[in-house]
Amino acid sequence: MAAHEKTLTINEIYHSIQGESTWVGQPCVFVRLTFCNLRCNYCDTEYAFYEG
Repeated sequence: MAAHEKTLTINEIYHSIQGESTWVGQPCVFVRLTFCNLRCNYCDTEYAFYEG
């Protein structure tokens, strides 16, 4: 396995309130990664596709 396959590029880390799942309403730390290749039609962070 090449070295680049063992790393993740972090776009941002932030605190917020969980808005989904059984943890809704709980304080949470989110880690947003860069270079997502899924391109979901509901994605609100298109800048994270390429920027890190």
